[in-house]
This record gives sequence, C-alpha cells and structure tokens, in this order.
Amino acid sequence: MKVCCLASGSKGNMTYVETEDLKLLIDCGLGIRDVESRLDKINVNPQDIDLILITHEHSDHISGINKLYTKYNVKPYVHFQSFDSVREKTRLTKNSFITFYNSDFYIGSTIITPLLLSHDASSCVGFSIVSPSGKMAIITDTGTIKTEVLNIIKNSDVVILEANHNEVMLRNNPNYPIALKKRILSNIGHLSNRQSADYMYKLFELGCKQFVLAHLSENNNTPKLAYMDITEYMMSNDLIEGKDYFIDLAWQDRVGTVYNIQQENSVKVENVTF
Repeated sequence: MKVCCLASGSKGNMTYVETEDLKLLIDCGLGIRDVESRLDKINVNPQDIDLILITHEHSDHISGINKLYTKYNVKPYVHFQSFDSVREKTRLTKNSFITFYNSDFYIGSTIITPLLLSHDASSCVGFSIVSPSGKMAIITDTGTIKTEVLNIIKNSDVVILEANHNEVMLRNNPNYPIALKKRILSNIGHLSNRQSADYMYKLFELGCKQFVLAHLSENNNTPKLAYMDITEYMMSNDLIEGKDYFIDLAWQDRVGTVYNIQQENSVKVENVTF
C-alpha cells in the first residue's frame, strides 16, 4: 500500500492511496493542472486512477472532480446522503456516480469502510482502507470522533488526522465573526489541536503509531504550533514523538510524504520540517 497527502487545507484537498488492486484519490479539490502536476511528482499517471472517494460536498473537496471525470473518466464514489449535493455542485449526471452506504465495500482484496463524521454538510465521511499489505485511515472535517470510529481504525499503519486550529488563536482572531468561530468550535466544525491530541492518544492505545496532521488552518494555526500542542499533550502522557509515535504534516502548497506500507512496518518520519 502507498499513501500520500497531495494537498490539505481550505484551498483544496486530495490524498492518493494505492493498493494491490487499485489506485484511488480521496477527494479532489484542486484544478486539473494541479492534480496532474502533483500526481506526476509521485510518478502516477492520472489515466491510471481508478476512482475518487468523496468525503463531502464542500468545494475544497470536490471542485476538481468534474474535470478529472470528463478528461480521464475517473469514477466518483459518493455517500448516499451526499449524492444530491455533490451531483448539483459538480454538475455531473446521475449515472456518473457510484453510491455507497454506511457499510464496508470491496474492490478486489481492498476493503473500504466509510467512517461517519460530524460536520456541517449533508453527510461527511472519512475512510478506512485495508489491503493485504496495510491499513490506512483518514479523518478530517469533523468536530468530534465517535468511539466506534476509533475502534474501526485501530492498528492502522498511517492515520491522517485533522488538526485544524489552535483554540486561543481562533478565539482571538479579529477577522473571524463570532458565528464562524462558534461553527468551527462546535461538534459539527473542525478538530482543534488539543482535540486531535486527545484522539491521537486514544488511537495510540489502539495500536496506531504514525500520524499525519491535516487540514491545518492558515489563519488559526501553524504547523509548528500544531506540532507543539500535540506533542506537549502526548508528553504529559509519557509519550515521546520520534520514539513512541511519529508525526508528519500534510501541506496545502506541496506534496507530502509517500508512505510505502508493507505487512511488517511502514515508513516512519522522525524529523518534521516546518
């Protein structure tokens, strides 16, 4: 299995996953030239992409789907509760999509499990993807994570986890109206650094060691601050980053680490560059 965050943030999201059976994208919120360029950086031809898994209908997750579908015939998979919203915003025909529900679905030996999240969308899901060589999970755009979701993704080789904002930075941001702050801080908003750290600790106890911090706000967070908030929390639980667990970052403006996961172990990133 290979996993790489190609873009993460409010200006566009896209993650690449490759298993023994298929090559897929999770979301496509970039213009077609950016999609092609970033895939090229990891030596992937867009013509070889088999499908797109859609998390929800917000534009930073679906704005590039129309062009990718029309140019390369990459089939979008959408949760049944998001179908109408996504179809309307992408302006694709009903027959362009494959709909999935709340249960696992299989493509060859690859198992894809939708993870029900809590966000201000018609529906929002993360994904757990399991293949013979590894297991990954992605959880972004949620204000909380249910215990059953944590249990589904236990023992994942790589977990892409939202760390959207520092709460103090957000509360003190003079450019954000009160209503927007309340929305971000709510259970249908986004995970703060501290919330992310708490879930990371729970996932560590469930066998997860490699984490990628994703969907960082450009206005209410910094990579260094997210790293510090989370590692300080983990240190209070006697866990040392680079020894007991590993943190990497997903970026808005560039391709992240490519993880080559095998049955025995996965690539670990010990030094984070800000």
